[in-house]
Amino acid sequence: MTEDRKKHYSHDKLKSIGNYLHRYFSKNRGAILGEASVISRKVHMEPRDSDGTVQIYLARDAGITYLKLTEADQVIHIDVLHSPAEIDILDLAGRIYNVIPVYLEAIREGLHASPPEYKRLVLNLAQAISLKTGGGEGTVLHPGPGPGPPGRKLSSHIHILAKIPYKYYGLVYCIADQAEKAVLFQGHRLRPVKKIIHNGQEEKEHNNLIRIMQSEKN
Repeated sequence: MTEDRKKHYSHDKLKSIGNYLHRYFSKNRGAILGEASVISRKVHMEPRDSDGTVQIYLARDAGITYLKLTEADQVIHIDVLHSPAEIDILDLAGRIYNVIPVYLEAIREGLHASPPEYKRLVLNLAQAISLKTGGGEGTVLHPGPGPGPPGRKLSSHIHILAKIPYKYYGLVYCIADQAEKAVLFQGHRLRPVKKIIHNGQEEKEHNNLIRIMQSEKN
């Protein structure tokens, strides 16, 4: 199986999505990106037997809950829904690592930095992104492959935590896009997010992000 991995991201759309996410997060809300990705700064998950509905728990900060941080609103939580599978974390990590300089070039960040400074920026961003799939866990810089024990229920989503500052929020778009591509390339099915619910209240205002993600030419 071959794949065209040429990547192109629009500067204006990356900036727009970054600003859009910042506004949504400042209102304590989450959003949908693409076909199958949910993004918030909170804990979110699918309730049992609710295929495609994701509940966002506004009182549970993702960084504090998952990474044991002491300060809230430091981490972006990304879940990418897919059919039950052991997603290859090395392929996923490689895609995200390779898209970081593409993203930086698109937003014109670090272009005047020295090569060591630029490399350090890429490495720092890669280390700030944690991944967990049915095929392993770790950071983008240091992914740890390894399926779970025999008989374990297969995972039905990719779990990503990105501890990145506001100026790089547009990178979330690239991360979600590459995660969805990894699922499809590995022969699995994305499960569309049908709706998100904030503490029991259905969110009605995520259509702009869906359209932006689906219209981007990569």
